[in-house]
Amino acid sequence: MPRTGDKDVAYRLQFCVSMFAEMTATKIAEDIGVSVSAVTKWLRYGRITRAHLVDFAYQYSISLVWLLTGLGSMRATTEHEAPNNLLPAYPLENGLYTASAVLFTEESKPTHYVHIEGDNILYFAAIASEPGVDPRLAEEHCFVFSNGRAGLEAGRLVVVVKKQGDSKLMLRIAQEMPDGSFSFISRSDTLPSFTDADVTVVGICVRSESLKPLFF
Repeated sequence: MPRTGDKDVAYRLQFCVSMFAEMTATKIAEDIGVSVSAVTKWLRYGRITRAHLVDFAYQYSISLVWLLTGLGSMRATTEHEAPNNLLPAYPLENGLYTASAVLFTEESKPTHYVHIEGDNILYFAAIASEPGVDPRLAEEHCFVFSNGRAGLEAGRLVVVVKKQGDSKLMLRIAQEMPDGSFSFISRSDTLPSFTDADVTVVGICVRSESLKPLFF
């Protein structure tokens, strides 16, 4: 089902801003002819008039269908182009968990893109190598994570943040305890493990691919 609520539109607008460094609230206000406070409300609450949403889509070549529903390509396409949802992948160390969402710092640039079926606002992608968590992760990988902890099960690679302290993203492996709760472990002594009481799960790995160059 398409996600069409105000909050969903706000997430997609925020996603556009996070993906394009030049797309600041001030620049959007100048381009569309509204106040910066109006743009801030669009980004926070998604309460944007149809006319201004059309202006936004036209100004930045963003698909109006994607802005409204999350379906198809984020970028506007011609009728001869195939729909294509590209999710930018950023270095994991540049990510933070803030305002109940994973965001990447403005100075961070995507180094890879992956194709996602459906609404790419439901996912985030990160580049990392973390042999301390699992020796199989010694090579650099691109990981795609679904937001939140829905579908959490033992053995899944997850992103967690501490409930108290900084909002740095950390990779761990989920391990189910006898009482049904989870702990989040590394497979080495160099990185600490955590309990459910220590951290919040902000993403569950649904896909990964090695970025090791191939030579023929």
